[in-house]
Amino acid sequence: MKRKITLTVGAVFLVGMAVFTVIARNNYRTGLPVVELGLPFADKFIYDFKEYGAAHITDASEGGAYTVTVHISNDSLAGDFPFYRGDAVDLTFPNEQNSTPQQGIVQNLIYTADGIDVVVEFSNEGVQEGDGVIVAMHKKSGEYSPCLPRSAVHYDAENLPYVYLVAESPGPWGREYTVARRQVSVLLDDGDKVALAGALDKPVVLSSSAPLQDGQSVRFYP
Repeated sequence: MKRKITLTVGAVFLVGMAVFTVIARNNYRTGLPVVELGLPFADKFIYDFKEYGAAHITDASEGGAYTVTVHISNDSLAGDFPFYRGDAVDLTFPNEQNSTPQQGIVQNLIYTADGIDVVVEFSNEGVQEGDGVIVAMHKKSGEYSPCLPRSAVHYDAENLPYVYLVAESPGPWGREYTVARRQVSVLLDDGDKVALAGALDKPVVLSSSAPLQDGQSVRFYP
């Protein structure tokens, strides 16, 4: 009889410990930040520039040649400038009524300390010296990898970019997932996504329910 009581008490104790462990584990995990993960991908970037310049007559003969120079500032550039001599661009003329886009050709690129001067050549009999010209440039870049949504990239107090990678490791309640802060180098940024230099070997945190710190444990959606 005494042995049965001891076994019963032991069984109850073990069940109680198991229930306590499950509750403690669930409470622990519930308190962790919830993150959404993603993998780097390959993608192309669209370059769109629209700048205003003044026409300059280089040949005053009938239907002669004109140029317009527009400045692309370093702040507007994302990586290498993808236009070259001989590329076609679209021109519109605000001073002309019912102006339709006209094609111009990039004649020269002049690199300056604060950007690039793009010299475009065109023909238009109705344009006069000093008339306004809007130059619109549009081109798709080559493919870049790895790319990430811009929301996955953070910046520290010195404006240096970094991401959070997630790694699996053993923990007190079994498998545990922790974030590791990784410094990265941004090549291109179009406002929606970024292209990075180098490779990323682990899943990346795309969003989090709370601010993260290096080495912090997390859980996943849902």
